[in-house]
Amino acid sequence: MKKLNYLSIALILLFIISSCKKQEEYVINDKLNPDEIINITSIQPGSFAADSNSKYIIRVQINSRTDSAVSVNLTTTSGLINSKSRSETMRVNVNRYADFILTAGQTPGPISLRASVLSTFFRDTILTFTKSYPDTILLHPEAYTIAKNSSVVANIQLIKNMGFPSKNQTIFLSALDISGNNIGRFTYTGSYSPGAVISGSFSPPTDYIGVVTLVTTVVKEDGGKIVGKNNINVQ
Repeated sequence: MKKLNYLSIALILLFIISSCKKQEEYVINDKLNPDEIINITSIQPGSFAADSNSKYIIRVQINSRTDSAVSVNLTTTSGLINSKSRSETMRVNVNRYADFILTAGQTPGPISLRASVLSTFFRDTILTFTKSYPDTILLHPEAYTIAKNSSVVANIQLIKNMGFPSKNQTIFLSALDISGNNIGRFTYTGSYSPGAVISGSFSPPTDYIGVVTLVTTVVKEDGGKIVGKNNINVQ
């Protein structure tokens, strides 16, 4: 009889221990705030330029009690994640975080990042990218001497030491005589695309002869200017 009682007590204790252990199992949405489930905990470095080149480490953290095999997803509205696409999935490490690498896009302004886990729980953040300006402007006419009453094409490149200037540059073309007065017609068609060559066309006034300076100017938001120029001779 005593053996039976001892056995019963042992089974009861085992049941209690098992029940306690089950209660301690982690449930990802069990009375947790959003920040305790998943969060974007750091972004390095902390200033952002839309230069199609700069890379930023985005750390996504999940609750420390989750299984280390859990995968998290990061999506962006601009740029590339891990040099592949705008949406990538990674498993967290033993410290319950995953580091994604975001490569900047071409367009300045706000972008949205979303970190999610189990396709249900997510956190959003917004990054504002500043406009990336050229360091140098190269302007090369296809001919440096032209006949009067003819036109010439000039190839223009906006050059940045690292990466590319952003989209939406404010670009002005002008042509000046030796006195600095505007002369003739210097224009380009289409819009600037990072890394692409702009094709401008210059036509001097009727029967004009002399030296003309072709000028390309990019105007910055703070009023600063980047200028590229070259001369042609009309004869």
